[in-house]
This record gives sequence, structure tokens and C-alpha cells, in this order.
Amino acid sequence: MVDDEGKVTEQGIVDYVDFKSLSIDDQYQRPLNSKLMQHLAKHFNWKLFGIPTVGRRRIGGLYIIDGHHRVEALHRRGFMGELLCLIVDTTPEEEAEIFWQVQEYRRSIQPLERFKAKLFAHDCSAVEIQNVCLSLGITIPQQYKGKSRPAKYCEAVVALEEVHDGKNGNETLYLILEALISIWPDAPDALSGIAIRGMRLFFRRWPDAELKILIAKCSMLDPSVITQKAVDVARLLGHSAAGSWADALQKEYNRGLRTHRLEGYHQNKEGSGEAGSGE
Repeated sequence: MVDDEGKVTEQGIVDYVDFKSLSIDDQYQRPLNSKLMQHLAKHFNWKLFGIPTVGRRRIGGLYIIDGHHRVEALHRRGFMGELLCLIVDTTPEEEAEIFWQVQEYRRSIQPLERFKAKLFAHDCSAVEIQNVCLSLGITIPQQYKGKSRPAKYCEAVVALEEVHDGKNGNETLYLILEALISIWPDAPDALSGIAIRGMRLFFRRWPDAELKILIAKCSMLDPSVITQKAVDVARLLGHSAAGSWADALQKEYNRGLRTHRLEGYHQNKEGSGEAGSGE
């Protein structure tokens, strides 16, 4: 920009621009993501819009550098007024440099970070998940601990949300977590994402399974070993890791039983539609 003495500065200005005057340079901009566009247009919120960065070229023209998807979503909603933008004087090459630097250093929010923010915002789903975990003595940490995490620490918030968003969310989540910590009360890997999804699938396929038998039969197994084998089988055969995890529990559950055995998955009336599940 130009200061009061007529000197060019790097600092831009925030000002309103005519929406119709904004252009896109496809020479450096990435293609629009259609799914993201649909989401932004459907759930548009001015509080989340922010301020797009616009390059004002010395040869004329206003070009969107950062905020292409947001501006396009606004366009699809029929907006044609003036838009508040951060305006910087640029050449096309300078715009391209700003674009790739902004994108390169922009980090997506991590699941635990998102869950922490949802809790603070009193999101109903997050609060319910937290309450279920607290009732079982399970802690959802505020940051990832990796291999140093203790037992009854659950970092797999995406898996928790998937279960909670399903049928009978609170009850199902409680059942799954209770089973995992009852079988492996001291194992940090008992609450991994694959373990949670695998246990959910186990109870879907075999809803009549008795928890006391499951605890007695599986408590001597190492959940981390089950998980690694499930991942290996999934890669080798193209099955879901959760499905392989559930199969391992069913095999162990049936070991030594002559009655009340769990049916094979393909013969189970609940199982016909899950063979290709990505759970």
C-alpha cells in the first residue's frame, strides 16, 4: 500500500469492495472443492466468514488470494453487495507466492482440538460423550499423549463421535466403552479407534453376546496385538480393520463353548450388509 508520504508499504488495508469486481486467477488458484462449497453455502454463517485477502494489481483488477471458497459460497447464496476484504498491492506473481505460503502453513484442526472447543461451546453431542466417559472413569485428554497415555485415556474422539451419532447413541457408547475397560482395565490400547469401532461391530453382529463370557474369554488377550493383526488382515484381504477386530473377539468368545456359541458372521441375520463396511 502507499503511506501518507507516497511510499509503498507491505501492510494492506481493510476496506469494502464491490463484490462484482472480484476476480480469480486460475494460473495459481486451486480448483473449487464441490463438497466444501455445498457445505459452506448450506451452513453459511457471517461469524465464520472472516476477511478474504485480495490482491489489487498495479495494472488494475482485484483478485482473490485467500478465501476463494468462502466468496464463491457467498456468490451462490445470491450476495451482490460490498464485501469487507484485506487489500494488498500485488503483481500476479506476488499473489501466487502469498497463496502457497498461506496454504502451506495452514494446519487443519486436530480431532482432540475440535472436541475441546465443542465442549467449551457446550455442544450437546460433545457434552454427552464427555459425560458417558466420566461415568466410566475414562478421561478424554486435551492433547495427544501418544504411547505415553495411561489406561482409561481415550484420544479416539472421532470413533466416539461415530458411535454416539448412531442409533441409541448414549446407551451404545456406554455399552462399548464399558465392555472394553471391563475386559482390559489396565491396557492403554483398549480404547483405540479400531477397538471402539471393532467392539461396536461385534455387538451389531452378535447382539446376544454375554458380556461376562466376553470378559472371561478375552481378558488374557492383548488389545494392541488384536489391533495390529486386524490392520494386517485388512491390508491383505481388503476387509475393514474393525471387522477383523470383531471377528477375533467372536473366535475367542466361541473357544471351548458347546452351547450359546455365536453364529458365523455371514450366517448372522444382521451381517449381510456389512461385509464391505469401512468401519
